[in-house]
Amino acid sequence: MLLLALGLALLIDVLRVFLPSLITLFGRAGETPAELMGLYAALWFVLPCLAPLLRPRWSLIGGAAVLVAARLGLQAFDGGTPQLALASVGVSAALFFLYGCSRTLPREAVPTGIAAGLAFAVAVHLLLDGVDLIWRDGPLPWLATLTLSATFAALLHPPAFAALFRSPAFAALFRSPAFAALFRSPAFRGSLAPSTGARAQSPSDAGGQAASGGPAPGREPSPFSQVAPGSGELAPGAAWFLIGPSLLLVGMSAGLSTAAWHGLPLGEAALGLGSFGLSVALMVWLAARPVSSKRAALLLAALLVAGTVLMLATGHGQLVPPSVGGLLAVTARPGRPAVRPGAGVLGGGLVFLVGVFGYYAAYDLDLGFPNGLVATAVAVAAALVGITSALRTPKTLDTTNATPAAEVTEETTPTATATTADTNTSADTTKTVETLETVDDATRATEVAEVTTDTATATTADTDTAATADTSAGTGETLGGGAKGVGGAGRARSGVPARRAAAQFSGLWRISGLRPISGLWRPVVAAVVLTGLSLAAGWRSAPAVQPKEGSSFTLLAYNIRMGFGLDGRLSLDHITAWAAAKRPDVVLLSEVDRGWLLNGGHDDLDRIARGLGLRAYFAPAADQVWGDALLTNLPVRQVVSHPLGKHGYPTGAQAQTAVIEVGGNEVGIVNTHLQSPPGQAPEVAALVRDLSAGGRRPVVLAGDLNTRPGDPEMRVLESAGLSDPLIALGNPATSPADAPVERIDHVLVTGGVRVESADVPRLPYSDHLPVMAALRITSVDQEG
Repeated sequence: MLLLALGLALLIDVLRVFLPSLITLFGRAGETPAELMGLYAALWFVLPCLAPLLRPRWSLIGGAAVLVAARLGLQAFDGGTPQLALASVGVSAALFFLYGCSRTLPREAVPTGIAAGLAFAVAVHLLLDGVDLIWRDGPLPWLATLTLSATFAALLHPPAFAALFRSPAFAALFRSPAFAALFRSPAFRGSLAPSTGARAQSPSDAGGQAASGGPAPGREPSPFSQVAPGSGELAPGAAWFLIGPSLLLVGMSAGLSTAAWHGLPLGEAALGLGSFGLSVALMVWLAARPVSSKRAALLLAALLVAGTVLMLATGHGQLVPPSVGGLLAVTARPGRPAVRPGAGVLGGGLVFLVGVFGYYAAYDLDLGFPNGLVATAVAVAAALVGITSALRTPKTLDTTNATPAAEVTEETTPTATATTADTNTSADTTKTVETLETVDDATRATEVAEVTTDTATATTADTDTAATADTSAGTGETLGGGAKGVGGAGRARSGVPARRAAAQFSGLWRISGLRPISGLWRPVVAAVVLTGLSLAAGWRSAPAVQPKEGSSFTLLAYNIRMGFGLDGRLSLDHITAWAAAKRPDVVLLSEVDRGWLLNGGHDDLDRIARGLGLRAYFAPAADQVWGDALLTNLPVRQVVSHPLGKHGYPTGAQAQTAVIEVGGNEVGIVNTHLQSPPGQAPEVAALVRDLSAGGRRPVVLAGDLNTRPGDPEMRVLESAGLSDPLIALGNPATSPADAPVERIDHVLVTGGVRVESADVPRLPYSDHLPVMAALRITSVDQEG
């Protein structure tokens, strides 16, 4: 489980570089045709389809090695073509690795491993305040990256992993009872059990014989031996297919939900972030708990679709992660042979690619339907996979009264000994005992695989099972749960009394058929800890309003291209440092990203606003995480976002109007990023007229207007009383940033305000250059 979780987390790390690099480096922010960009991206998702030509172990180890090399290379290179190439290779390598995992890892490790990988990536992203290690310089990011990569590499060889964590630096931690209890939990057993080299019998194998591929006598057992196709030891293809939809839906929900709490008061921020943190913790908790009824699968499927629709409509995606975790448990539950798990991985990767490009293509192409339907369709596909898996599960497993197999909780001692279980069953019953090796010489625990039955129609009333467990500490516990088969052919009815079972199920849990809610405190505690640490890393109180004396103020207008510079690296901190030295009173930003999955899930606005110490006012354009923003500490009398017509252009646009106070005088501000100037310029001109209040209030229009001084659209804006003072100040070009030849970024003013000076510095932090203007309010009748 740990190997899969860390591998998936590394994939997400690489995707957060690969996806924005497609736009900024390969796509050149719109210069490359979208079709060509899509073909390039598809190449790296189709290339892993060659993985079936390799042995599963080669695919797993080779993919992991290349993935680690690519991740380290991304930390070393500073953008450009090497960044695009390494990220592309890293994505393919990760899919090769996942294909190898699908053919080697045991069934019980899969749902928890996938959910834990997603949760780990989300949690680290939060704790790093939205700026991943890849975009950070210095020794600490390198140390963290090397530690993560070394741990992942060590997991490929369990003896090396054990030796690594038996070092004196970790000995004290591993000997603690809390840590030992964590490693004895079901979530970790799936990842450590293969290291024993033991082979469990699979009921789906012919004659009930163990699958081929066990370790040869006299050789060190390999945890990555190939398992026969169709073996019940592997997770079915449906479980692996869900990786693709999970990456898309959980990634989108994380971007929307984690950006929403920035800028809120502490109580509201804690509530919003805490609810999402709890949903992520529940994702892992549900993935580790088997589902006992088809009704639960139907409920989880409905929640996933409803949660996706709610996420797209309101920006709250708290229902998505737990639904994903539950469906992972549904698809990986015992009872069905593992048919084509590798095809499931590759198919899921293609679904992710199609979903990402289908959703974000709507900003460049007219799809003829809302892009939200793409994400909804992905959620429906995942829901149908979960429902189909539940309906095809043998009926003997679908009993709401059955309880999961009991787990032996042992007290760790330096001289712990193996535990045995004696089981008396009918003639059709087979017995399996697996011994769990530990990672510390002084700590040992054992896991007992209980009785399974090969006969799908056998009733629990005919099975007389008694199991006892004995520990070296002298304390014994009775295995009250029913038997759980390694291959998953069936499970006997639990011997827990009816009144005890009734006490465990209540409310929705009784209706859904999910496992009892014992242990629910774990995700709650995890959510509380994650929320507290995230708030400590990223929350700030809103700066105080600071009235300004006099009639002069400075204004900065900048299209920041999602915060990515010409080299393809995240440049938010560079932008912030440069702007902070200029001390602007008003900052107008275009192309602000507040959690776009395609751009890496960063909150540009919060990062810049916090660095500048300014209050932020966001104006959604294309959707709730993409648009424009106004930043200022001057008194703001009103601020409104006005949607603009598309006029045949697919990307949405808006015009943000505000009234600020400078030295006791009101000034109107219009902040916009025109996408279709011929149709949108008249709409903005009308807003300028309204904001000027019949000429009694001066107005400043600024932003990326995609309009040149001589274009007809400029005449439309001038008809609203605006003028272009930068012509007299040298008419500096602003685009493209590396070799500017035209000015499409403007600061236009009406009567009553004068541009004293303007500067267009040559900065590599976007594909546009910023415009810094010093303005002064002149004579204007604001009394009416």
